[in-house]
Amino acid sequence: METEIKNLHPNKKGKLAKDQDDKLVLVNDDGKVYSTNEAILVVWQLCNGDKSVSDLSTTLKNKQTSENFEKGFISLIQKLHNAQLIEFVS
Repeated sequence: METEIKNLHPNKKGKLAKDQDDKLVLVNDDGKVYSTNEAILVVWQLCNGDKSVSDLSTTLKNKQTSENFEKGFISLIQKLHNAQLIEFVS
């Protein structure tokens, strides 16, 4: 699965909003709300359909020192997709 997903181009869906505590959240097209953090927001905002998962990983990896960065990044992309916060485009 990881190899297959690397060539896909993620495109963000849903919207960025604030909850009742004034914290940033992501809301999918069905209205389901997901809490977020700065790292998730950076990834979600970079998902514009222009770059592949592999390209995005390389761009962000250059700014990280973690050896497990790519596995964590792919996992995050899969979670955003499962939450319907990104879709894959060709």
